[in-house]
Formats: sequence, structure tokens, C-alpha cells
Amino acid sequence: MNEFFDTLKRPVSKTKKHMYLFQISNYDDPAVDRETAELLHRHLEAESRRRCPAMWNAIDRIRTHAAKGPVRERRTVRYRIYGVFLLALGLLTLILGLMPPRTTDVIIVGGAVIIAGLLEFALARGRTPPRIPASCKKEARKALELRRAVDWEKLKTAIRFEDAGITICAEENEEHLSYTRIRLPVIE
Repeated sequence: MNEFFDTLKRPVSKTKKHMYLFQISNYDDPAVDRETAELLHRHLEAESRRRCPAMWNAIDRIRTHAAKGPVRERRTVRYRIYGVFLLALGLLTLILGLMPPRTTDVIIVGGAVIIAGLLEFALARGRTPPRIPASCKKEARKALELRRAVDWEKLKTAIRFEDAGITICAEENEEHLSYTRIRLPVIE
């Protein structure tokens, strides 16, 4: 290519065995939108957990109780059986309410039991992954619009991970960071 990327090909040390090279590219992949929104949602949940631990302890207890291993599958089957039973009972009640002498109360009860059976049957399915809030999607879209305005491939920036550390190459500048200089944030 050019002399900038030639610096990326040269080894840092003769004993080096592993090297990973990341070149910054444009943000034009549509999967980046969803991934950014998911990351933002996770970050907001982590921050909320940090600020309100008591509330999240209660939520986690409820979720843990609801998602217990093999019991959950039996519960799903049981709830589907309940749903079918309520549907049959509701249909029977509705038919009996429509036969002479017509009774409005029995018709209403039959309809309500049918609705309860449908809900029981429909809600018996397994836990779905949490939806990403619209606010996270909106903020992710805003952040990516700013990134998409820049042509990142023209900036010629690359990051190289090696056994000795991280090398950041931008234009003709090169900075090496040893792994001992990098500190990770501690999440409590």
C-alpha cells in the first residue's frame, strides 16, 4: 500500500509471536446501529445498578425465581394446558349462554374466560430477550451520525496489539503503550 502501512508490517521484537491489527473503517455497516444501541442500553443498566443497588437486587431475585432450570419448562407446559382448559371452558360457557334462555351474564363470563385462556396460552412461552428502549436507539443513531460524517479510511489510523503492548499508528506518528501502563476501571 504505502509507507504508513509498511510500519505496521515490521515486527516490534524478534521474540514476538502474536500480533493483531485493527484498522479503523467507516461506520457504514447497518449492524453497528443495533450493536451501539445494545451497548448503550448495557451501559445505562450498569450505571443504574451502581446508583440503585437495592432495587436491582429485588429485580434480580424476581428474575432468578422466574427462570429456574427444568422447573421453567414444566411450568410452560402446565400453563399451556391451563390455557387450553380455559379456552374449552370459555367456549362451553359461551355456547351455553347463547342457547335459550339467553343470559347476558353467562355470555360475558364465557368471553372473559376465553380471553383469560388465550392470555394464559400466549404468555406461557419462554422468556424473550429484553427489548432495547427507543431512547437508546435514538441516542445511538445520533452518535453514529456524527461518526458517519467522517471518512475514517482516509485518516489512516490503525491499532496493533502485540505481546509487548499496544501500538497506535496515526498518520506518521506512532505511540507504544505497554500493558502495564493501561489501567482498567474497577466496577463494584
